[in-house]
Amino acid sequence: MNGEMETLDSTGHTRTTWDSENSAEVEAARGQFDVLTRKGYKAFRVKRDGGEGEPMKSFDPEAEKMILVPPLQGG
Repeated sequence: MNGEMETLDSTGHTRTTWDSENSAEVEAARGQFDVLTRKGYKAFRVKRDGGEGEPMKSFDPEAEKMILVPPLQGG
């Protein structure tokens, strides 16, 4: 199964994909997920059809799609 992670940031968004049966791709995506969530990004699991998302606390290589959003900054 292929997974997809979209990261939203000030430049737009970055898409990361992986094959859940390819351990190198899974670990690279997990590493990126971990770095971003440590920086305060929030992760949500969503369906490819755009259904409502649910918060994620850890990387799931079987997730169809994830969206990571940066922390809100007050001003």
